[in-house]
Amino acid sequence: MTRLLLSLLCLWCVTALGQSVPGKYAQPMRWYSPRSKVTSANMPAFETSDYTRTYRSWADLANQTQQDSAQIQLVVSLDSVGQQADWASLRRVKRVQQLTLQLPPLLTQSVADSLLAALANWPDLTTVSLAYRSDGSSTQPTISGAGSAGLKQIRRLMLSSANGSALTGVRLFSQAPGIQELALNSIRREDDVVNMGNALTQYRQLRTLHVYGITPKIDLAPLLATLPQLTALQLTNVDQSGTALTQLLTQLPNLRSLSIGAQRNGESLSGLSLKSLGKLDSLGLTLIRQTPVSADSLLGGLRSLRSVSLHGVALSSLDWMADNPDLHAVSLQEGGLPPLTRSLSQLTHLSRLTIESFDTLGQFPEKLTTLPRLRALSIRGGRLGTLPPSLGNLTSLTALTLNNGRLRTVPAELGKLTALTELDLGSNQLTDLPAAVCQLPQLRRLTLANNQLQALPRSLGQLRGLTDLYVARNKLTTLPAELGLCRNLRILMADENPLTSLPDAIGKLDSLRTLHLARTRLLALPNTIGQLTALRNLTLSGGSLRNVPESIGDCRQLTYLQLTDSTLTGLPASFGKLLNLNQLSLGLPHLTALPASFAQLTKVTYLWLNVPDLLALPENLGALTQLNTLHVISRRLIGLPNSVGRLSALRHLQLDGTIDPETNKPAGQLLQLPDSVVYCKNLTTLSVHHQVNFDGADAIRKTTRLPKLATLDLTQCGIGDLADINWKEVPLRSLSLQQNNLRDVPEAILEAPQLTTINLVYNHQLPRAFNRPFWRKEELRVAFVESRLGGAPVADKKPDATLMRAFLSAGFRERQQRNWGEAFAALDNAVLVAPDSLKAVPLSLRAELRLARKDYTLAITDFEQALAAMDKLTQQVLERAGMPAADPMNRVSALWTQLGIARAGAGQHERALTDLDKALQLLPASEAMNLLRAHTTTQKARSLASLRRIADAQASLLKAADVYAAITYAGPSERLTEVELALLANQPARAAAVLEQIRKQTPNLSDYRGGYTTLFDYLKACVDVLTNATTPAQAPITLAEQQRKRPEKIYNWSFDLMETFLPQIGLPSDKVAALTELTNLTKRQAAVVD
Repeated sequence: MTRLLLSLLCLWCVTALGQSVPGKYAQPMRWYSPRSKVTSANMPAFETSDYTRTYRSWADLANQTQQDSAQIQLVVSLDSVGQQADWASLRRVKRVQQLTLQLPPLLTQSVADSLLAALANWPDLTTVSLAYRSDGSSTQPTISGAGSAGLKQIRRLMLSSANGSALTGVRLFSQAPGIQELALNSIRREDDVVNMGNALTQYRQLRTLHVYGITPKIDLAPLLATLPQLTALQLTNVDQSGTALTQLLTQLPNLRSLSIGAQRNGESLSGLSLKSLGKLDSLGLTLIRQTPVSADSLLGGLRSLRSVSLHGVALSSLDWMADNPDLHAVSLQEGGLPPLTRSLSQLTHLSRLTIESFDTLGQFPEKLTTLPRLRALSIRGGRLGTLPPSLGNLTSLTALTLNNGRLRTVPAELGKLTALTELDLGSNQLTDLPAAVCQLPQLRRLTLANNQLQALPRSLGQLRGLTDLYVARNKLTTLPAELGLCRNLRILMADENPLTSLPDAIGKLDSLRTLHLARTRLLALPNTIGQLTALRNLTLSGGSLRNVPESIGDCRQLTYLQLTDSTLTGLPASFGKLLNLNQLSLGLPHLTALPASFAQLTKVTYLWLNVPDLLALPENLGALTQLNTLHVISRRLIGLPNSVGRLSALRHLQLDGTIDPETNKPAGQLLQLPDSVVYCKNLTTLSVHHQVNFDGADAIRKTTRLPKLATLDLTQCGIGDLADINWKEVPLRSLSLQQNNLRDVPEAILEAPQLTTINLVYNHQLPRAFNRPFWRKEELRVAFVESRLGGAPVADKKPDATLMRAFLSAGFRERQQRNWGEAFAALDNAVLVAPDSLKAVPLSLRAELRLARKDYTLAITDFEQALAAMDKLTQQVLERAGMPAADPMNRVSALWTQLGIARAGAGQHERALTDLDKALQLLPASEAMNLLRAHTTTQKARSLASLRRIADAQASLLKAADVYAAITYAGPSERLTEVELALLANQPARAAAVLEQIRKQTPNLSDYRGGYTTLFDYLKACVDVLTNATTPAQAPITLAEQQRKRPEKIYNWSFDLMETFLPQIGLPSDKVAALTELTNLTKRQAAVVD
């Protein structure tokens, strides 16, 4: 059983996150979100781009959107604004089309009304996604949505249902007259269903409902009963029986579209029947278990289906297709393909059929060739090795996909499919291209990638209408000259072939826009490459290319060029003629200089140069005034040209000196950034890596004149000091100085006004307090305090909530690293500097650590002091301190549980029972607290057993097992714990039933790290002994063999409960001996953790 010592820090850090669901729009959208206050210690701060923006305040947001012409997807948090919100600025925001709202734990009516009034000013708003930050214990007042009556523009509403937040959202927008689509995420409470059903009566235009996450305990009937007008229903991640869903669907007589996605390990949907949905024309069933489903019971009676998608549904037959003459599209994936016993010739409307991933499909289903109007046929996967001649009967086909099979050839009758425009024979075993393929006059797109083709036929030139040709990953050594006759070809993908040459005729492809020749063996390019006047995208790599012809400069429309891994020693002078080049990547290990004409590429926005021996960049580099990103990898580069200051559009600059492979040390020779870099006013990220002796302090000083620079990364640059820097003017939010030679850090670094993350890891000469990443500036401030005091207590410090939080963070980090002394020292300091109103926080965390270290006496003292201080700890106090607020009753009950555990550890079992009963009395009825309730009840059983009250102890174990069984989203640990408790309560039948349920619902326990397969085998062996399914003598032998074949470490599982109870529950001695041996065998697999 997992031994859960709940961390109060975890209780205080629970948040519910919402996620918007983007729609499809004709133009790209811009995403605006609040500027993050905390960034990763080893990741740069969040960067804006053409598609993303951040804002500091609503006024800043309004000003930005006033100048932005794009449609906007916006994230707005009301978590901390309340009555003081700048509603006037929010009303000024423009062009918001999608909104994600993060609501506070307690949404007041006044805030709700102000919010709705602001949204009324956004005429483009069509989609609202609502998230709600709460621990589920706060009582949310009933919100009136009268103010939403003016929101006629909103069409889609998406709500997170965790902890009842969906009900708040439904009420908030209940008067919005135009809402047609509603999405509900994870309804977990029965009363929410009833209340939501009542509220949804106001949604008279609602036609589409999407519900995500339906458990067996949730009955949607009260909700759906209020929505008879629904025409589309989507149920995702469903864990309900087919019978229950059948009854549910009878309430929706007008349903035309239905989609059901079952949990992979949830209830089987066998028994599901859709006969009551007489108007249904669109059906999608996904991830239903592989138990064969009767097609008659599932689809029998449906006669108006037009579109069907079945994913993972093992149907008993396909004859239902013949009963739906209006079928237009059918998709069958991963469920097994039953035989067709009836002709499909009457399906005159069926135009698209997809059959995918059926390993049992070894032959082409010939009855498919009777479909008279089939236009698109896709068969993917399986063991399809041959095709019947009757394939030629499908003369209406325009698209045929037969990939991921075992085809070695195709029949000549394929040539009869003269209407084909798309043919995909990729990922088969074709060794040559049949002549029949070259007889398809309408063919536009031909995919032959990932086969065994050694040559393409000369007759390929007959495909005069061909626009796309994919022949990557074959064995082609050349391409036929006749390919030049395909004058309409726009895309040629021939990557990963042993090509050594290209025909001169390739120059005739004057429509070619994309040419990919990556990882080939080309020795040269033909001069005719310059005749590709329409070429936009060119990729060349392979290691053997000796030259690029001057004619490349005639490809004037080229916008993307990647040229890597070749033996090139130079680039042609004509390179500068590629005036439309936008993105350029050069990976040329033998190049030493760029051509002088390089600076003529004035439209380049992205430049990546991996040129290890490059000595210098062109002096006129500044002419690339549209350059946005510059990344140079060179071990010999000694500087940047002064003209870099003219790169006014530059946002990202990275200079990498590489690592010497022999010494594993930096090889870069860059010494300093040019003074002119300060004129790159739009620079947001600057990275310099792997330099021998780079002047990092000078680089930081120069950032003071770069107002938009947010991230500076100077990794492994030989930096020894940070002297003479005016940190007050440094604009950075993230600074990485890892792997340098720093000996000290100036305390003035704390004066950098926006700096939040500082990474100093692997500066081994620094004091230990500094040699790590800092997530917040306050943590670095603590490091200075620790360094000055030499680890002594900070008793002279005044109470300081910020300092307390930093010490707590340091203690948590040291605990993770199992540095127990340092962890206790940090927590001691946190207690000393904590204000009286927050004293309960560090006291409880120190008590928890002492409990984990089995220092029961001191743990009891700390828990008692923490409980005494809890009266001063309120939600308001936590919020003012910047800590997530949770319900005080939850925190108090957790403390009483832990105090009871500590007393039991000290042998004070009677007092422990009193504490544990107190915890259970204080625990709210919320399902969110079930794990703590189960743990507390189990601990009570342990103390009862120690007092020899075995009957009471077993009754307590059963109560705990019942609570574990009631956890909706229980994982393997909780389910296996339920098995162990049932065993110790001497109920092996119940234990066996739970094991069977685990086997069905979680067939791949080995996918979960923790040793759950071994634990399953162990508990199954115990059950088998108690139920006489095996003998006490045989069980250990069998288990030992299982563990030998499948060794697996066990984590977070203790066997002491089994060892405590086993001798006391009245089992025969031979069975006690067998279970003891089984336990000892399995304990050997447990990971030893200090």
